[in-house]
Amino acid sequence: MNQPMPRTTLLTSCLLVASFLFGCDGGSSPGVQEEPVVDDQVRVMQSYWEGTEQVDFWYEMRPNEDGMYARNGKARAYYKHGQLQREGQYRNNKRVGVWTFYKPDGSFDRTNDYGSGQ
Repeated sequence: MNQPMPRTTLLTSCLLVASFLFGCDGGSSPGVQEEPVVDDQVRVMQSYWEGTEQVDFWYEMRPNEDGMYARNGKARAYYKHGQLQREGQYRNNKRVGVWTFYKPDGSFDRTNDYGSGQ
């Protein structure tokens, strides 16, 4: 059940690949790498802080109702030194539910409730 990617997704994918290829040699964008497919529906994407192997962003991608992949599921962002910065959920590329934010030392900062994403 392969669905064609919409142009915006294709463009985003090309930009992510370009940032990985060119971001690792001193460019301003962190590298991005698609992890192996977790199952038939979930893909895990992550990017790295420039010039390091430290994860910057990590998120799950699943097909939307129209079959196109988008950020759907868990997401995390990390400070450059490796401490978790925030975590929450996405639905159709929008933050949903309660997100938790942390200070650089790892202590709790705040929560934001983004609702249902409607």
